[in-house]
Amino acid sequence: MLATPLEMASVAQTVANDGVREPTSIVLNKKLRPKADPVKVMSAKTAEELTQLMIGVVVEGTGTAGAITEAQVAGKTGTAELGPKPGQEEEENPVQIKDAWFAAFAPAEKPRLAVGVLLIEAEAAGGEVAAPAASAVLSAGL
Repeated sequence: MLATPLEMASVAQTVANDGVREPTSIVLNKKLRPKADPVKVMSAKTAEELTQLMIGVVVEGTGTAGAITEAQVAGKTGTAELGPKPGQEEEENPVQIKDAWFAAFAPAEKPRLAVGVLLIEAEAAGGEVAAPAASAVLSAGL
């Protein structure tokens, strides 16, 4: 695993923020936050194109379980197949260990929240198990 859920939430936030990545802090005390400036990492046009693609993922793609009634969600699913479960390495069709991902933001048109979900050793793909978890967070937050 080379990414964390916080990093994937930051990716969603960057797309939602017209291509500008804001410093991500996990502490409330402003004195403890890193002194970092926003960084433009993509054009607003690219961010808008990605937003439209991410809306498509939620409307008719692999992330439909990430939809909420409160707003349009823009999201991206992911499933990392990490290899066979221990003891099944030599089997013809071993069960794969999977990590399920979903990164999203909402509302897509005027974003207020971004989320990154990682379910380690999930029983299903990101769109099936991580997207519903993200939708619950987004729904509660909005």
